[in-house]
Amino acid sequence: MLDPVYSGKTAAGLIGLIRKGQMEKGSRVIFLHTGGLTTYYDYSSMKEVL
Repeated sequence: MLDPVYSGKTAAGLIGLIRKGQMEKGSRVIFLHTGGLTTYYDYSSMKEVL
């Protein structure tokens, strides 16, 4: 689960770089996700948007 602010935007940025070909095909990418589930309840009012 990604929060819509930090982890979500970082993941979207990484996906964008991959789609643009900025990552060499076959290369290894590490996305270190350090949280997100606890902030789910902070954004519960955004469920319709997510």
